[in-house]
Amino acid sequence: MSGHQNLDVLIVGAGFSGVYQLHKLRKAGFSVKLFEAGSNLGGIWHWNCYPGARVDTDFSMYQLSLEELWRDWNWVEKYPGRQEIIKYFDYVDRKLGVSRDISFNTRVTSASFNTTTNRWSVFTDTGITVNPHFLILCTGFASKPLFPNIPGLDNFQGTVHHTSLWPQAGVDMAGKRVGIIGTGASGVQVIQEVGPIAAHLTVFQRTPNLALPMNQSLVDVATQTKMKEEMYPILFRRRFQTTIGFQYDHINRGASDLSPEERYLLFNDLWSKGGFHYIVGSCNDITSNEKVNAE
Repeated sequence: MSGHQNLDVLIVGAGFSGVYQLHKLRKAGFSVKLFEAGSNLGGIWHWNCYPGARVDTDFSMYQLSLEELWRDWNWVEKYPGRQEIIKYFDYVDRKLGVSRDISFNTRVTSASFNTTTNRWSVFTDTGITVNPHFLILCTGFASKPLFPNIPGLDNFQGTVHHTSLWPQAGVDMAGKRVGIIGTGASGVQVIQEVGPIAAHLTVFQRTPNLALPMNQSLVDVATQTKMKEEMYPILFRRRFQTTIGFQYDHINRGASDLSPEERYLLFNDLWSKGGFHYIVGSCNDITSNEKVNAE
């Protein structure tokens, strides 16, 4: 890409949103390019290559809703792992050819808007500068790694890795003494993978977290073929009708409004479904009603 290129739109980030924006804007006739700091498609799933990295959302929801994509794609697991997500992005690229308009290994370092020309000046670490009318940042809400301010961390003599900057080639932790700081989603996933192989594992936790069983399972082609006949378009429309874009939503009743028997049967059913059902598909006060939670 030549320097100082005038574009209609520049997109930053080649994850789900960036790829979708690139595809739709190209079809609409805009001159558009995308800059990606990583070496391939995937966004957060390019960087999140740590042991156990996996989505927390049902496969039917965790994909682009373009029929030209879902019609010929079949998932293997109900909650896909990182490698399956990367394969999906490769498939998307084969179908849509998005990478021809993407500059990989290109990190945006700064941007400023010129009110006279009504254009952005966008600078990168490769020396490329572009001047688009519109700048769309598809960089995610938590794309900047956080390193805790722990005294002595800079002088630690062992190996230190961050889950959001995990080496693409992986890390051999078999038979090693391993310490993990944090029990958020990535921490919980790494712990489950490292625990069985490490010589000794120590987990440092500031605040106890809540982790729900996902009830993982394989999904066969026959099931997905049947879903594509009618259910997929319905599921995708349903996303716009719920609080956070799942196919299910909170029940518009408080847990205390139900009888103990109703609560037991409801909670048991939601628990058996796995994933976010127990939190997102439950009563509207499930995260605030301490009495019912104690029950």
